[in-house]
Amino acid sequence: MKAMLASAALAIAITGGAEAATVQPHEAIYEITVKEWRLPGAVTSYNGTQILRLESTCRAWRLTGRFAITAQLRGGRNMQFESDISNSEAKDGTRLTFDHSTRMNGQDLAPIRGVASRPHPGAAGQVRLSVPKDQTLALPKEARFPVQSFLWTAQQIEQGKRTMNYVLFDGSGPEPMRVFELLTGTAIAIRPPPKGDAELLGGRSWRTVGSFHRYTGTAAEPITSITQDIHDNGIGSAITFDIGLAVVQLKLRAIRKLPEPSC
Repeated sequence: MKAMLASAALAIAITGGAEAATVQPHEAIYEITVKEWRLPGAVTSYNGTQILRLESTCRAWRLTGRFAITAQLRGGRNMQFESDISNSEAKDGTRLTFDHSTRMNGQDLAPIRGVASRPHPGAAGQVRLSVPKDQTLALPKEARFPVQSFLWTAQQIEQGKRTMNYVLFDGSGPEPMRVFELLTGTAIAIRPPPKGDAELLGGRSWRTVGSFHRYTGTAAEPITSITQDIHDNGIGSAITFDIGLAVVQLKLRAIRKLPEPSC
């Protein structure tokens, strides 16, 4: 689930030609639609939102997100699920600080906090955890951090590739994941358009389907998967993923462009 939130928050922007891919800082508010419930007992109603914010400084990307959904069950019971993420990623790919928490009816579920670092881009490094306990793990040299991995994916798409394979470390767990992405077509325009800076959705767009696998092991079944509609300015307009207790779809309802840093 936390991996999905981190991935959904990140944007791919392609400027075209020989220019490098860029990521547009923005704040997005999504409406949640549940496609499939896996809760014991019938769900009579629900509501939920996700807020994602991607900021840029001269040296780092700052990603924060909050996902919350409340379901009313037959018999008067309620279920509340919340997830918060906070990442800071060095633009040179050498450091990622992360703080992820998930709660079910107020009870913490596997919180994680720490720092992943490497001495220079492309080198092996280490992941130092402070939550749930002090621990140091290896960071493979091929592991990409979230924004870095999406910029790489954007470059592959610009070069005409339809499949992208890479190793992602986003801080949602102590180990990286192997990601397999497939470009399946163009994004479908959302109706009605989102409030705010809706003109930001006027450029190129595409749809990708990604599956997330354990870094070690040979299991063919993915841990989870995500389908995303991405626009060329870096905004995801529709995102579908599995949070365990349900399969949910996020639809963009409001978008605001955030400023670029003056470096």
